[in-house]
Amino acid sequence: MLRALILFLLLSITLFAKEITISLKLSWLHQFQFAGFYIAKEKGFYKDVGLEVTFEELDTKNCVVDEVLEGKYDFGIGKSSLIIDQAQGKDLVALLGIFQHSPSVLITTNPTLKTVKDLYKKRVMVTPSEINSISVKAMFSAEGISQKDITIQPHSFKLEDLLEEKTDAMASYISNEPFILDNLGIKYNVIDPRDYGLDFYGDILFTSRKFLEKNPTISRKFYEATKRGWEYAFSNIKESVQIIFEKYNTQNKSLEHLIYEAEALKKLTYDEKGEFGTLSQKRFDEISDIYKLFKLIPPQFNPKKFIDPLGFAKKQVRVGILAKRGLHVTLQRWQRTIDYLNANLGQFHFTLQPLDFSEIPLAIEKKKIDFILTNPLLYIQMANKYNISRIATLQTCCDIKTKPIKSFGSVIFTKVESQINSLEELKGKKIAAVDKNSFGGWIVGYETLFDHGIKLSDIEVSFSKTHDNVVFDVLLGKVEAGIVRTDTLESMDKNKDIDIRNFKILNLQIYENFPFFISTKLYPEWPFAKLEHTDDSLSYKVLSTLIDMNDDLQIKQETNIYGWSIPQDYSNVHQVLKKLRIFPFDQQEITYKDVLITYEKELLFAFGVFGLIMLTLIYTKLSNKNLKEFNERLEIMVKKRTQALKRMNQKLKNLAQTDELTQIDNRRSFLRKTTIYINLAKRNQTPLCFLSLDIDFFKKVNDNYGHHIGDKVLKLFAYTVAKTLRNVDLFGRIGGEEFGICLQNTSLEDAMSKAEDIRKKVSLAYLKTDTQEEISVTVSIGVVEFNDSLTLTSLMKLADESMYKAKTNGRNQIYAIQKKCN
Repeated sequence: MLRALILFLLLSITLFAKEITISLKLSWLHQFQFAGFYIAKEKGFYKDVGLEVTFEELDTKNCVVDEVLEGKYDFGIGKSSLIIDQAQGKDLVALLGIFQHSPSVLITTNPTLKTVKDLYKKRVMVTPSEINSISVKAMFSAEGISQKDITIQPHSFKLEDLLEEKTDAMASYISNEPFILDNLGIKYNVIDPRDYGLDFYGDILFTSRKFLEKNPTISRKFYEATKRGWEYAFSNIKESVQIIFEKYNTQNKSLEHLIYEAEALKKLTYDEKGEFGTLSQKRFDEISDIYKLFKLIPPQFNPKKFIDPLGFAKKQVRVGILAKRGLHVTLQRWQRTIDYLNANLGQFHFTLQPLDFSEIPLAIEKKKIDFILTNPLLYIQMANKYNISRIATLQTCCDIKTKPIKSFGSVIFTKVESQINSLEELKGKKIAAVDKNSFGGWIVGYETLFDHGIKLSDIEVSFSKTHDNVVFDVLLGKVEAGIVRTDTLESMDKNKDIDIRNFKILNLQIYENFPFFISTKLYPEWPFAKLEHTDDSLSYKVLSTLIDMNDDLQIKQETNIYGWSIPQDYSNVHQVLKKLRIFPFDQQEITYKDVLITYEKELLFAFGVFGLIMLTLIYTKLSNKNLKEFNERLEIMVKKRTQALKRMNQKLKNLAQTDELTQIDNRRSFLRKTTIYINLAKRNQTPLCFLSLDIDFFKKVNDNYGHHIGDKVLKLFAYTVAKTLRNVDLFGRIGGEEFGICLQNTSLEDAMSKAEDIRKKVSLAYLKTDTQEEISVTVSIGVVEFNDSLTLTSLMKLADESMYKAKTNGRNQIYAIQKKCN
């Protein structure tokens, strides 16, 4: 009875546990602008993850940003101007880009006022805050109109002022005022900053860094449920509008008005790939540049840490790493590599998961990780059991200026004052190793002992879990000798954890270009492997990025690794496992001697028992035959997999250098080759020019025809340009519709001529759709001549500035710092 009562109470507590309350401060009054939040609440998406969410409308007396920072509200809705708050020291983080494009526009009712230039010497009504009106001011500035040339009026938020001609243009929402004007039968013009190259975010969900770091799980749940709410709202507009009309309609809008608002906002919601909620580092950089131009943020400000620091909007990629020296050392050594992957593969968020020897099989089986960096033993075992595949091999280094170290082994050591001077003297002694599955910290060392006639029964082995623990166990006299992987003693000595002079190395071996103490043979370094469920395209991107680390001196210094190579051959590791009968080569042959010993007493019995022994011997033969066949099959499988991996490695090498869509050099390969050309130009004092190319109005191609046509246009563009170039010219895709060309031994005059040839041929090329409609594009090109004062970065920046000048001047043009050609 008592047990039943306790069970009932526990069940009641579980069922009626209080949900966590989250508060959200809106940036305006209730309307469809915040539909995703309402839907997540009303459809139970928040409740599904244990959250109770409350909403608070904007009150003009208080600042949303300050209220979130002060903890009055957990989350808030802001704009692109959150960058300015961040630059001012307000520690905010942006989590979700609700509207990829701002709904803020200028509206005029005067039929003669259609463009920004038409507003010269006119009155423009915007919000009194310079921050909120910056898109309008930047639009005027882009058209060469200064603030002195227009009259800025404080916003009255009364549409009547526009109708009564108290102002000439009014800052409005594309989702609101046009509906009212349409219903009044009044014609109007919309002046959109996007048409002038000024693309700001609309609403952005944000919180304080303090709240995020204290509540990462709650924040992720709120983020995911909110995103789910928005996706439902836009997929079910009529249902969502009805909910808002009945429960959140403080402005008393009609159903028709709310539907209009929904349809208008939907057009502003998704990015160029059709995805919801994304935040782009590139776009934030562009927005920051505008704010810097108007001196609203300091020139050195970088918004990088402000954008989705926990990667909620990105695909999560989990990298498991064998924590051979413990959690702290693993995090310290490998987090910088994870940061490098995050910095160079912006659409993904990589996290590091240190795992001890016993945790790795379960993590792979349960798919808790996507990649694994582990020792060769565990790799071979996991490949056999769970079909993981290596994509790269680690290269360590003693000093970044030396050659990479692609191998490792074991070091068997004792204290310097020990009387033990050879491996043979270890018989009967206590030895510390790391783990039974530690390749460098046990298996390779034991193989060497085995080769010297020392069996497992001849020594007393204890496992200390980490390499550092083994070293300290020897130092403290708990054991008489230890086995760790090579480089452990040197690393601990470098960090001043030990004095390496206190140890004696047994069976010391010398190998050319191998700088560490070693007592054994050498074996290939740790493999970096993908799990079976991990997408191949992601694996290619990760491999390409890891290999790029080889050229980054700073990352080498920070990680203390030389870099990565394509996977090495691990067949000699297979031989060790076979010799020591370790899984998957752990099946043992049954010998006649084994049978005689096993059935010694039975042989004293009569003829019937003898027959039983004969049957056992026959069974033994069959077992050995099957085992031999098994080993032969396994050997064939290993050879086939090795050959397949070699073919895949060549394919990966090609993919790592080529843009998958256009089949020209990708960004990394192009920049690497351009760096070589720049160094040659410096050394030989030969001319070199760099061209920055950007397809004009490419976004309209995607919007009007779809991304599949956009991809075909990019292919046609790349093909057209490539045909005009020499074999020695470099041509690469920088990103999206941006391309670069490096012309070796080419003067500025010749580069301008080449650019003009490209411009003409691109404008003449066209693509036919299924409906036989012809699609053509133009290109804007910036040209810069290299000189010794320039680096690759500054050269590209100047070329980009020239290209943007060509766009500003009307597009389909070439512009160079010293010369312009229409």
